[in-house]
Amino acid sequence: MNILDAIGMVRANLRHWKAAESVENQAHPRYPAGSSHGGEFMSKGGGGIASEISKAERGRFRVGDRANAEKGAVREEKIRAKLAEKYPEPPHEIHSQVYLIDERGKRLLDPKTGKARRVDFVVALGKKAIKSVEVTSKTADKSSQMARERRLRQENTKVYGLIRGGKAKIWMPASAKTQVIRVRASD
Repeated sequence: MNILDAIGMVRANLRHWKAAESVENQAHPRYPAGSSHGGEFMSKGGGGIASEISKAERGRFRVGDRANAEKGAVREEKIRAKLAEKYPEPPHEIHSQVYLIDERGKRLLDPKTGKARRVDFVVALGKKAIKSVEVTSKTADKSSQMARERRLRQENTKVYGLIRGGKAKIWMPASAKTQVIRVRASD
């Protein structure tokens, strides 16, 4: 995928967000207007970025979260395009939103927080990860996520990544330690 394809995908996703504006001011029954959540949410359906987000994040979005999600999508598409240039397919494969799992395919939970760890991108060569990337803004604090991953790797001798869709897993050796890449959405 070249950079022009990536930009086209981001633009298409942004059009889906605009189409979803018709539901953004509807109060969610669980969080009525006037609650601490403000009652302004976007619907789950409608396609685009909202439908591509994992089940764990699917819930309802506050209206203010949309701009941040759009910027995040732009950042991720930029990095995906750069990874595709550096690690062409084949022989490499670039996987997004990869959960850390054990040998049996069970999602690993941090012993301290009880939370799972999902990595933005994993570059694989065969069934082995050779690079792991977390994409974020210039200012976001990722120390808790990186600490969670460190604890998961310390607790488990072999860590795998569950490829989206749950149909396959890839080995994530210690050498594929996650790299945090900070990007401005406007760069």
